[in-house]
Amino acid sequence: MSSSLYVIVGVTGPLGAAIARALHKRGDRVRGVNRSGHGKVPSGVELVAADVKDASIARQVCAGATVVFHCASAPYTDWSNPAAPKPIRWTDEADHLPTITKGVIAGAGSAGARIVYGDNFYMYGPVDGPITEDLPWAATDRKGLARISAVQDLLNAHVKGNVGVDIGCASDFFGPEVLNSTVGDRVFDAALQGEPVEIFGAPDVLHTYSFIDDVAAGMITLADSPTAHGQVWHLPNDEPVTPRHFMKVAYEVAGNPHAIQIADDRVWQKLGYQAHLHDREYIVGHGKFATMFGAKPTALRDAIRITIDWLRARK
Repeated sequence: MSSSLYVIVGVTGPLGAAIARALHKRGDRVRGVNRSGHGKVPSGVELVAADVKDASIARQVCAGATVVFHCASAPYTDWSNPAAPKPIRWTDEADHLPTITKGVIAGAGSAGARIVYGDNFYMYGPVDGPITEDLPWAATDRKGLARISAVQDLLNAHVKGNVGVDIGCASDFFGPEVLNSTVGDRVFDAALQGEPVEIFGAPDVLHTYSFIDDVAAGMITLADSPTAHGQVWHLPNDEPVTPRHFMKVAYEVAGNPHAIQIADDRVWQKLGYQAHLHDREYIVGHGKFATMFGAKPTALRDAIRITIDWLRARK
């Protein structure tokens, strides 16, 4: 077993869980952190309860860490009554993410650990054309501004020498443990049951989707790099496909005829989705990562098959 200790903040979210599985498989020591101290983690992974918004608590749970994976975001649980937490499907990152990030910086800095942060592409705002790391952070909405705030705090801490940082960005998640996503359980449950599913936004424009195990592998690659780069990296994905194609493949793999519908724009916008993520081509370039580290993302059909198999076993 490696002498390094990897701390995963947000270990029971989909990305944190995928990183924990991968690290555990290769024999690393892993400490997982979430708000409750409860949840599914691989056997042998330490699980502790902590609210890392409190810097002193963050320092305690990060003690001894070599790398801290920041996979936490706004909670998908209402903790207003700690004795009876309630799941919530949609949440506002602006109320939580910047404070969580400051706590993670304090915790990792006190341990002399590096931070590898899992982000998305909200900070760029609406983009026409391929999404690459050299684009300006032009978001003006609350979610995008919250993401910008978190990334700026992380990179500023890196520049000051307080903590080494790398930031890995991914698009819409799918895969094992992924539920709250545009291509999460609502799509795959429908495919398994042969029931209708709605496409949010334009059905026939190319879109990049991120298989959660590939995202975890990219994050671990950043963690394994000899030094922190203080940069944003777009993590590898298979080739973009249209939402209609993605869902047809999901039904095919599930063994059911597809039953695809197009959602009314007013419906999906009310659910909290950002229109610019779904009304135009959304093609993410990962050439920078591939040049530095190489890239072997999972083929889409194989990734969907793994997802379907996981859901079948879960049910």
